Amino acid sequence: MASTKQTGVPCYDKAADDEPIFVLRAADPSAPKAVRAWAFQAEMDGHRREKIVGALQDAADMEAWQAANPEMVRRAANLADIGVHKQYANRLLEPFAWHTAVITATDFDNLFHLRVNPAAQGEFQRIAEMMLELRHTSVPVELGPDEWHLPYVRHVADGPDDGENAEEFNLEVGGFDPVKVSVSRCARVSYLTQNGVRDPAEDVALFDRLLTPGHMAPLEHVARPMDAVELGMFLQWQVTAKRKGEDVRTMRVSVPPNELQERFGFEVLASREVHYSGKLNGWISRRALVAGEHDILGYRSAVATSSLVEATR
Repeated sequence: MASTKQTGVPCYDKAADDEPIFVLRAADPSAPKAVRAWAFQAEMDGHRREKIVGALQDAADMEAWQAANPEMVRRAANLADIGVHKQYANRLLEPFAWHTAVITATDFDNLFHLRVNPAAQGEFQRIAEMMLELRHTSVPVELGPDEWHLPYVRHVADGPDDGENAEEFNLEVGGFDPVKVSVSRCARVSYLTQNGVRDPAEDVALFDRLLTPGHMAPLEHVARPMDAVELGMFLQWQVTAKRKGEDVRTMRVSVPPNELQERFGFEVLASREVHYSGKLNGWISRRALVAGEHDILGYRSAVATSSLVEATR
């Protein structure tokens, strides 16, 4: 993998600012062979012996890692055969496998800053690089306050109205709430039901099963933009400021920066408007529309004694 120089990382600091850097990961089947080939050529060219020995040790470590993969597959299969639940048996396979996850946020800059970086764990670094590339090449679909961001449900605006792309419209015509369908598909981290067939009725049923005990996380992935009233209701300022004798701090406040300075004695170094509802800036998640969701213990108690769930469906 080609990378760019990142300061503060041992050996990377030795590279020129514009010098390409190539990283080989142990999971790459070709990596040990490439390292051994380099070591052979380096020895022919008279490189320092300790550097060659270190490279050969790296190759041996990579080969040991790769050999562990089929061994862990065998052991996980053995555990499954004797009745150990897959959630435990599969733990042995996690270091060697990709898995699917849904990540919904309005602020990714810090993630990319920390993870698109040679100092990050290799597997996460690669995922972050792929995410950043997709972000740069994607074409966002602009939504209005009455339109929902619906993971795993195709929006009419995603392409020609050829049936597949109009899934949101077709669900509505069929009497199914696209929001509930999307929430449930996020909960599965797939747009397929367990038997491999799209089933909106089962999706809606799963939504109800999630809501009753208060499994709120999947509801955070489905959201819509705030309208003008909501933007005003949730207006805050994220400021970097300091008071005399104190360190600089970054905080979210409900008073304008000029009042923060005049009334509270802060020197405001930087500021910007934000509109957070829960974890999203400028968006309202489906979770935010569930009565009592902010107090999950109270929500569960109310569900047990009232029709609170019915009021939020």
